[in-house]
Amino acid sequence: MSCESAISCKNEIKLSNLCLTLDDSRVFYKSQWSKNWKSYLFYRTVVFCYMISWLIYQLVYEAEIEIISQYMHFFTNIQVICINLYFLVSLLVALYGVLCVRNLDALEATPSRWFHKITLLLQTLCFNASLVTILLFWTLLASYSDKPLATRINLHVHAVTLLLMIIDIFVIKLPVRLLHFVYTSMLGLLYIIYTYILHVTGVKSAVYPFLNWKESSGKALGMGLFFSLCGAVAGQTVAYGLYRVRLLLQRSPCCYNCSPNDCGDENLELSNSPTEKQEKEGFENVIFANDGVKNSNDAAEADIV
Repeated sequence: MSCESAISCKNEIKLSNLCLTLDDSRVFYKSQWSKNWKSYLFYRTVVFCYMISWLIYQLVYEAEIEIISQYMHFFTNIQVICINLYFLVSLLVALYGVLCVRNLDALEATPSRWFHKITLLLQTLCFNASLVTILLFWTLLASYSDKPLATRINLHVHAVTLLLMIIDIFVIKLPVRLLHFVYTSMLGLLYIIYTYILHVTGVKSAVYPFLNWKESSGKALGMGLFFSLCGAVAGQTVAYGLYRVRLLLQRSPCCYNCSPNDCGDENLELSNSPTEKQEKEGFENVIFANDGVKNSNDAAEADIV
């Protein structure tokens, strides 16, 4: 199959892509760039250890300055928890592939199970949440501080987390579906409801300056809905673009370690669609066959005469 067919997005916008089920669960156990499951497991272990170390450090630091009670009020910290959960689940799924599958190299394509679906959902939520968090911080919140990255924790949660998710999307073999933005929108709506509950219960009315339920509930609701929908669409579009870049790089002549027929799950969807070259070859074969039949008939008539 040609690379052009593999990177086509004409079949992307369909309801079947809204679900989290994949036809091939093997994509959860190996990288896009190598069939070596040990290197993929090592990557998963290192990234999770890094993230959980920073989470512990952040919680200890905020406990010391007595703001730990407000930790879950901020979407920044919620995305940090989600990213830690994603890397933990991904590591456990990779371990499952190593420990519970007898021969991972000879494993045939099977539909994804419930823990695979959770992994795909978390990957989608974490990338989009991280991108939206960084964009909102640098466009709306950083101006309120002379030193927005005064602490190492701020640098980690407002820069490094997104960098890790971008690296991850190039390492993994999971597909990205445009319609999965709906899951991030749901997360955003849940957070808006959560901040409103904080307001009506008297805990905190203005988690962020642009999300102040006390001064203007209409503005807070409008901003919340806007960022929930538009942020999710923007994040999923960026993720999908990076996914397509990954497939292009994987199909490039420079990628010697990759199978030429391995272009992600797109192969499963588009394998039944004839390429332009195949159609041309088929047409030529029909012409040659007809010419052969005609020549045979002419020879038969000559013999009769």
